[in-house]
Amino acid sequence: MVIATALTAFIVMLALIPPLRWVSYRYQFMLDYPSFRRIHKEPVPRIGGIAMTVALVLAVTIGFAFSGEKESLRSLVAILIAGGVAALIGMRDDLRSMKAYQKFMGQVIVTVVLVASGLRIERMVFPFYWDVPLHWPVSFMMTLFWVTATMNAINLIDGMDGSAAGLSLIASLSMGFLAYRTNNTLALLLSVGIAGMCLSFLCYNFPPASVFMGDCGSMFLGATFAGTSLLLTHNGATTGSLWIPIIILTVPFLDTLLAILRRKLRGQSILVADREHLHHQLLGFGLSQRQTILVFYTIAVLVNILGIACFYWTDAEAMSAIAAVGLMLLAVGLIMTHQYRKRVMSNTVHIAGAKQKSLHTDRG
Repeated sequence: MVIATALTAFIVMLALIPPLRWVSYRYQFMLDYPSFRRIHKEPVPRIGGIAMTVALVLAVTIGFAFSGEKESLRSLVAILIAGGVAALIGMRDDLRSMKAYQKFMGQVIVTVVLVASGLRIERMVFPFYWDVPLHWPVSFMMTLFWVTATMNAINLIDGMDGSAAGLSLIASLSMGFLAYRTNNTLALLLSVGIAGMCLSFLCYNFPPASVFMGDCGSMFLGATFAGTSLLLTHNGATTGSLWIPIIILTVPFLDTLLAILRRKLRGQSILVADREHLHHQLLGFGLSQRQTILVFYTIAVLVNILGIACFYWTDAEAMSAIAAVGLMLLAVGLIMTHQYRKRVMSNTVHIAGAKQKSLHTDRG
């Protein structure tokens, strides 16, 4: 049933993209046009999120129906509804840009749907066995933070061909392994469904991409990831509560954290767009899109191996390793950002000097 779920998501996704892409070009519907923040040079359909939503809902529903699992029906319905709400928010933003507070209100609705079904952060585990149970108001706020952080992280990392889909594929395989090891049927079906869906989407989205997932897809992925991770931790599946899902999603979270830090240090709003995300920096250092995405994939595989290893370690061992790796990656990210800004400033000065010299030559 697990293989059938993955294959269903893969095949449905593969079949839906061509007609949706034709509709997008034919009727100028949900096209992503080039801009200063975009890497692509031609309009590209961003209808991948629609196909993602249909493929995953169909595959997981069928898989769950034949699994014989009944206890998790409420959780399944909640996660699919939450994902559907997220997809609608993203589609609305793809069609016409939404304000930040409007997106946030949508994310609150996603959180309420999940919490109403019983999926919430009930405790936090810190090093040396400090296990803190959370009262309902704190539990809701922590769950809201987790859902919004996951959705925004996936959304921000979706700035280059193959990035969000590939990283989500790697993360879903890790979550699927954890679900399998803990006999969590629903989490396993969701994980393999996401994996099949993302693998199929990469056939169209790997550089150079012919289709984007858009905010519809990234929001949907973020919501389903958040719901699946809550499902795992809700059943006590992971050592250290949410620490393992956090390490599994390291690359998206790292990019988000660096974006917040650099904008705050400049006195800017954290919502201000820029061209200094991790993929922009690697491209600025001379890497191609494919080389950049392979660097992301390599880092993701390594940290996901660490996340799986943490499953077998004690809380203190796991979180000590996570803290060390997290600090190391943060330091590397900050150094990269500093070097990238120096490179950009140097190029700007060089271009300005060349223009000034050309102006003097013309006058002469």
